[in-house]
Amino acid sequence: MLMLLMTMSLSSARSIVIAGLFLIPGAVQASAPATDTLAVGSVTDTVHATSDPAQTYALFLPSRYDASRRWPLLVLMDPRGRALIPLKLFQAVAEHYGYIVMSSYQTRSDGPVEPNDKAINALLADAQTKYSIDPRRYYFAGFSGTGRLGWYYAFSVPANAAGLIEVGAGLPEPGLLLRERVGNDSTASFAVFLSVGATDFNYEEVFALHAKLKLFGIRDHLQVFDGGHSWPPESVCTDAITWMQLQAMRDGRLATDRRWVDSLFSAAARHADDLATVDRYTAFLLYQQLEYDFAGLHDVAGVKLQVERLAGSESVKRVISRLTYLSAAEETFHRREDSFFSTFAKNSQRGIDELRETLGLDALGDRAAQKKDTLDATAAARLLSSVFVRASFYEPQRFLVMGDTLSSLRLYRLAQTIHPDDPALCSQRDRLYRAFAASRSVPRELGCDPNQKNSGSAR
Repeated sequence: MLMLLMTMSLSSARSIVIAGLFLIPGAVQASAPATDTLAVGSVTDTVHATSDPAQTYALFLPSRYDASRRWPLLVLMDPRGRALIPLKLFQAVAEHYGYIVMSSYQTRSDGPVEPNDKAINALLADAQTKYSIDPRRYYFAGFSGTGRLGWYYAFSVPANAAGLIEVGAGLPEPGLLLRERVGNDSTASFAVFLSVGATDFNYEEVFALHAKLKLFGIRDHLQVFDGGHSWPPESVCTDAITWMQLQAMRDGRLATDRRWVDSLFSAAARHADDLATVDRYTAFLLYQQLEYDFAGLHDVAGVKLQVERLAGSESVKRVISRLTYLSAAEETFHRREDSFFSTFAKNSQRGIDELRETLGLDALGDRAAQKKDTLDATAAARLLSSVFVRASFYEPQRFLVMGDTLSSLRLYRLAQTIHPDDPALCSQRDRLYRAFAASRSVPRELGCDPNQKNSGSAR
């Protein structure tokens, strides 16, 4: 049976249409293009969806693909429709475990939801009519805003969704889990793999979701990688699918391979053992995750003892205390940051040095650059990242909608002092400055010369 997600607003609960082939509300009715040539064992860059040829996606079919058997499906949703970026990250592990991967060119973040609904509808329609899909093993993977939307899509097909891979984001709405529990009298049946960069401005949000999922009894795994707000490296993508394989065995969606489970557990336990000699806190986290991931699949008595032993060690207690302090400090800063941006229009005439001082950017920069306290340096880098993304994207867009171009330019200038050599931001500033300065007098410092480095530096 064909299952399609109906196009609805972000705040509405999504549902599915079950029957023969139903037209999606608002879908384009057009004749299908010439049949795309599909490759096996390599990436097909562009495939046109049969139900809506305006929807395109990149496709990977594993080299051993055979339509006589069913294959798990991985749907990738990049927030800027850069389909090939996440597909390349997941390609090797998809080949290893035998996943069909479909990555849309039309998914978007920071805009209307409907284009994403159309994109996912088209992919799922093709998945069920063109390819041999395991109906119990649909996996959705998204980054940032599309990661949030992945929750809606997974909840919309409860009989099909086996897992959600969410990178750099939390829930799409605070009460989603409670609403789903009350409405369905159950918790999510799909497993959730969370990942976030150590300097991602959404870091604390992802950790809060990790804790929340435990309270709701939703199985999850959290993995942090070196980096900011981005898709994780290929190694983390490999870990995500490997973990989903393990959870599929736990759920009975996949036959349990005892030798594979034992081998996976042994390798992870050895890694934690090695870490325990140099980094007790990280080892403590790994032992905790091992106990949680393998309970019911492998004997976890040994790692449980390690968790209890390390939890009582002074070094682990010190790190936990330090992280608690830094987390509270981050919350305090974000309140200050919110106040700064909410009143920016009233004080936008202040000089750049005064704006930086109000936010304490010099002190944050010094903290982020120092090597002595890596926990503090990483926390400061996250705060700088938060200010940067707001000043370089969200807040200028808000002012442009209001017709306040000057405030947008001042915010771009502020953002450039955080990353003076960011060429994309400099080009954006230059285009806006030239268009605005064509009809009025604008301080030259608000412009940016793409050919001159450090044109936004204030230090």
